[in-house]
Amino acid sequence: MRVAVTGANGFLGAALSKYLLSKSIDIVRIQRCSGGDYIIDDINADTNWSPALEQCDTVIHVAAKVHTPSNGVNGLASFMEVNRDGTLNLARQAAALGVKRFIFISTIGVHGTKTNGQPFNEASPRQPHSDYAKSKNEAELGLKKLSLDTGMEVVVIRPTLIYGQDAPGNFNRLVKLIKCSPILPFALCNNKRSFISVNNLCDFIFTCVVNPDAANQEFVISDGRAVSISEFTNCIAGALGKKIFQLPIPVSLMLSSAKIFSCSFQAEQLLCDLDVDITKSTSLLKWMPPETMAVAISKIKSE
Repeated sequence: MRVAVTGANGFLGAALSKYLLSKSIDIVRIQRCSGGDYIIDDINADTNWSPALEQCDTVIHVAAKVHTPSNGVNGLASFMEVNRDGTLNLARQAAALGVKRFIFISTIGVHGTKTNGQPFNEASPRQPHSDYAKSKNEAELGLKKLSLDTGMEVVVIRPTLIYGQDAPGNFNRLVKLIKCSPILPFALCNNKRSFISVNNLCDFIFTCVVNPDAANQEFVISDGRAVSISEFTNCIAGALGKKIFQLPIPVSLMLSSAKIFSCSFQAEQLLCDLDVDITKSTSLLKWMPPETMAVAISKIKSE
């Protein structure tokens, strides 16, 4: 089996490439800098992927425009250029070359920012909340049509926040905060948030590569257990060897303060519920997360 991995030098792409190699999968690493098997320039509707896809059975599309801030129409357009147009261009070329399965790493943000007591599952309404999530949603819809037109199997994976050593984004910000401050304000925050370790996600993606039942399916995925932000930060602190004290600050006060400082979205990501139901993955694919959150976070090093 020959598998192409885009974004192979990124956080998830690098971990996934290493994991697939450990499973004796022949991989083709596609990335934008030296060190991979193929180097590409910008990802858009004109990118030529074909040389990298020859004789590949599966493509795993990890590369994306993710964390760049965007504002207004121009910002959305830039996300669409990469995450929608670039993805569909890649998928068309893959189908033309006889690739059997296309695995697309999307985002739980396709369903929205919070769950309010009702966990997201694959049938939950689509309510993309950001330019990034909107572009991923558009790519998903385009891939579904392309699959019908070409017969290439498409698998869509919508992970929750991914954590692990050197993880970027919100997890990295939390780690930095815990390193710098012995006091956090989350003692009264009993929310339910789902996360997924990078190792668990790599194992799930591998399952979607080899399991025939994954064909033409969508999956929301996490570690399978929701935790509060208080528990999550305490776990990180323990792994870093830091002692922290959680102050009993009312959640409503923190959310109100966030509005004043124009950071409501960031506050909601920490303080509100975002839980997912992975029953489909465990029942259809017989998949279970191979490591617990405690084990995964214990691998994080302080430096």
